[in-house]
Amino acid sequence: MANGGNAIDGAAVVQFVLSVVQPQSMGIGGGCLVLYYDAATEKMYALDGREEAPAAFSGRQFCKNNDCMLNPKCDCSNGTVEISDRQTGGHSNGVPGAVYATARLLQDFGTISLAQALQPAIEIARNGFPMYSGLYNSIVSHADRLVDFPASVKLFLKPGTLTPIVEIG
Repeated sequence: MANGGNAIDGAAVVQFVLSVVQPQSMGIGGGCLVLYYDAATEKMYALDGREEAPAAFSGRQFCKNNDCMLNPKCDCSNGTVEISDRQTGGHSNGVPGAVYATARLLQDFGTISLAQALQPAIEIARNGFPMYSGLYNSIVSHADRLVDFPASVKLFLKPGTLTPIVEIG
């Protein structure tokens, strides 16, 4: 904004930077709801950027019997997968809406491009940042699930351990 941008530009930059430094709560894999008041036109705008279930999703995806995913008449008589197991992996996620909503806001009301809005987050991701206790604690509490994902292990954990790569003093 110091370079002549507007509040939408600032909000977009903040959204993407928070996605890097607070991935457990502000990641681009999430969604958002936006209300924007344009003082110049005295109009209010609302944008729904919430996650949505993929078109092929059904509740049967959480059945213990894998055959149920392909059988619309399955009643999950063998029960459902434990909630802790549902939280890990792609089945627990919706189609993200935060990137769409942010890009749409920039297109309709911003003064900078999506590439420009992403640049500060890219620089922070490449150069690193001081880890804060919330991220550290999230890594510690989910380390046993992170080990199932090699890219997450490389990014967040010391090799061969369940310990975050950074210690908080």
